[in-house]
Amino acid sequence: MNTSNTGDVIKATEVPKATVALVVNGQKKIFVKKTTREQFINEAIELLYVQNQWSACLRSKKPFYTLITIPDISNPFFPKVMKLALRT
Repeated sequence: MNTSNTGDVIKATEVPKATVALVVNGQKKIFVKKTTREQFINEAIELLYVQNQWSACLRSKKPFYTLITIPDISNPFFPKVMKLALRT
């Protein structure tokens, strides 16, 4: 299943990039016409748009947590994986 990005939805709807950012990020303080918002949302659904959570976290400076489950701590491989994961 292929998903689309905001660029694909912008091309399909011809909505300005700044307006799309307002809709995607759920900005309520800045007014976006209801018809424009609905047009973007309908096209996003049709194109299977999925927001990239990693880039959204970087822009918003809010943390994104990753859970790592280790099946066997006595295996010498897994502590090394955890050390590498904590470095990044």
